[in-house]
Amino acid sequence: MFNLNLPTVIDSAAAESLKVSLLGQMGSHTPCRIDGGRVERIGTAGLQVLWSARLSFAAQGLEFDITPLSPALTQALAMAGLDGPEHFNLLKEPH
Repeated sequence: MFNLNLPTVIDSAAAESLKVSLLGQMGSHTPCRIDGGRVERIGTAGLQVLWSARLSFAAQGLEFDITPLSPALTQALAMAGLDGPEHFNLLKEPH
């Protein structure tokens, strides 16, 4: 299992760094668990990276979870329409 902690702010630069980390990990064919508990702000680029990674991991038959979710990340996913179970395997834990 690959574990990754998201930064507090995911702007365009942080999204690029996140993309590089996730792309590097996809070749290992291991499931991915992302800790989104510290996210205070995430932009569209960050959401796009997470969604693209989710689709890529799923195409390989690999699990891709985000847990825990910060309130800001939860809200951003909902605003983007990515909060349904068909989008992410969101393991919601109490804050």
